[in-house]
Amino acid sequence: MFQFKNGRFYANVKPQRLSFVMPQGCWLDTMPLVMSQELLPLYSPDMKVNIDLWAEREDEADTKERLTDLVKHNSDCVLVEPRAITVNGIAGYETFYAAGKKQYYDVYLNVSSYGLVDSKGESINRVRMLLYTEDGGDIYEIVASDSVQAALHGIKLE
Repeated sequence: MFQFKNGRFYANVKPQRLSFVMPQGCWLDTMPLVMSQELLPLYSPDMKVNIDLWAEREDEADTKERLTDLVKHNSDCVLVEPRAITVNGIAGYETFYAAGKKQYYDVYLNVSSYGLVDSKGESINRVRMLLYTEDGGDIYEIVASDSVQAALHGIKLE
């Protein structure tokens, strides 16, 4: 569940506040393929790109190992091996890959050291942003777009 306040979506976690921004012109997907209380599913303004933002309760704290394993088992072609990224002080990894006609940009941010728990008291260990497109557009240009960069850099712990 999310609370919308001051232009941001706040996940129902504590003790810190985890929030996401919905970039200008994006669409909120009201019928996503994956259902989760901690998922904020969006479409780009042109509705050609899915942008999923969520807090995960994964056991593995090593985001690079988990992301490498995910790409290895779910892609036809790794475009960029997982590499370090920091978003608003939160360290993690990003990667680009392809599977069939879809191209993906996947970011795992490790929040295990922040002690976040959801409304059921379960630990939140990772924040994930998954972006994908099937229209054949250049995934690197899409990731560089204002809406995607706003979504990525709108992930905050307060």
